[in-house]
Amino acid sequence: MKLSRAVQLFVASWVVAVPIMNAQDKGSSAPLNDYPVYQLVFKPAPPITPLRALALFSPPVLCAQDGTAYFGSPEPPAYLERTVYSLNATEQRVFTYRDLQELHEPHFRGFFPGVSATFVLVNATQDSDPSLDTVMPKGAVSPSEDFADNRHDFLLKFENSGRFLRAIQLPDELRFYRFAELEDGSFVAMGIDRASAAARLSLLTSDGKIVRDLPPPSGLAVSSNLPEGKIADRRALAEAASRLTTWFFAPVRHKVLLYAKGVDAPVLEISPDGVIREVQIAVPKGFSIDGFVSSNDLWLVRYARKIAAEFGKPVIRRSANGDYFLYEVDFNDGRFRRELSMASIPNLGIACEHGGTLTGYSFSRDSRYVPFTASLPQ
Repeated sequence: MKLSRAVQLFVASWVVAVPIMNAQDKGSSAPLNDYPVYQLVFKPAPPITPLRALALFSPPVLCAQDGTAYFGSPEPPAYLERTVYSLNATEQRVFTYRDLQELHEPHFRGFFPGVSATFVLVNATQDSDPSLDTVMPKGAVSPSEDFADNRHDFLLKFENSGRFLRAIQLPDELRFYRFAELEDGSFVAMGIDRASAAARLSLLTSDGKIVRDLPPPSGLAVSSNLPEGKIADRRALAEAASRLTTWFFAPVRHKVLLYAKGVDAPVLEISPDGVIREVQIAVPKGFSIDGFVSSNDLWLVRYARKIAAEFGKPVIRRSANGDYFLYEVDFNDGRFRRELSMASIPNLGIACEHGGTLTGYSFSRDSRYVPFTASLPQ
């Protein structure tokens, strides 16, 4: 198999996965532990030849329990809508909502690979001729448009093969922005109360009915600061929804984690039936949580260096410059267990850990997906 020069350089940057030193104090916000540090070796598998790699993808990359990776690809012209894809060694499956007959003008909110199905959250109208106050130029989405009275939130259920099954309409008292399926088939979701503009974390049945609200994570601002008796207008609701953009769900250890990206806040672990546990995890000084690697057994946390943004310039981080760290964290108390040193990361990031193997994806010169795998040290 002939790999591109970029992929060859990527492979050359990894070394054998053995402990290389005892941990030194990197300024962790937690007490110093004597944890080992390992470097990883990522080996390329043959490219997934039937598939053409997509030019764009939008994080996060999530994995189902069987290790299949899922990601979203922004669609032109505005690149606000996303088509969801799953990816394994032989095929790519597509989960699209753009052409469903019963829904019109759908707006993407998120996706989640469940135990036996895949779900996509959209806001849409069932009116074939939307009212004039929701009509926007093609490809454009107003932040307040999704709060129009004729629009609703839907969980779209797909077979893992990509075949659409049904649309589950969610209660109109909330506008939902983040969700996950729990192992018992229920859902947990974050949304904005349409009357008060307050953020809520709710447990839902498999049919989308609200069972009860759950205590939100301590790092999430839930109050809308509206004057008493005032009903939120669309602008206030859209501004309140922006507070949820840094929060994400991840499937980890057969439960769901709710974490804040780029913000120092505890992680909320949610079990079936809505049992919750909040854990303050260790964070290296000068870094923040960038995401969790989907895993059936471990808490694998990716940290990103805090970089001050300059107006008009994108924030660019590079693993080779030490802008990322990967740690296994003790899921009981949040302490570091070991550092998994990374010289570089695949273009699509590390998708998941499954059966002791880390998997990520890069691109070959001829625009094919190249899986990379590394065995975790025992």
